[in-house]
Amino acid sequence: MSQDAADQVFNMYLRLGETGIKAVGGGIKGLVMLAFFIKQSKMMAAKNGALTGETPFDLLTNGKDFTAFSMTKPEFKQFEKAAQRLSIPYHSEPDENDKSLLNVIMRDEDTKRINMAFEKIGYGQITPDDENDKKK
Repeated sequence: MSQDAADQVFNMYLRLGETGIKAVGGGIKGLVMLAFFIKQSKMMAAKNGALTGETPFDLLTNGKDFTAFSMTKPEFKQFEKAAQRLSIPYHSEPDENDKSLLNVIMRDEDTKRINMAFEKIGYGQITPDDENDKKK
């Protein structure tokens, strides 16, 4: 009789463990699927023009006017945080002549929004290239 009770308790724990493992496996599967769909949605957003953060140069300038400027690496760290917060796409690369500077390229249409962030970090204002052409 005690053997039957022991078998029943063992089977109950075995089923409980099996159920727990299935639940954890299902949760992991759900997290993997979620990560996959988030990655897919970011890729689709990039293809449809909803770019944010560091962006490949060819996607950033695809048929659009852009502005280029240089800044130091500490200034770039502040710029990067502001651009991420404001969802502004940009491209950066090291300056060929001065390794302490970074060249930043962004769309003209985003300069007004980034100038607000520049006021906060004390960088100054940038103007789109077409505005510079109009002033001349």
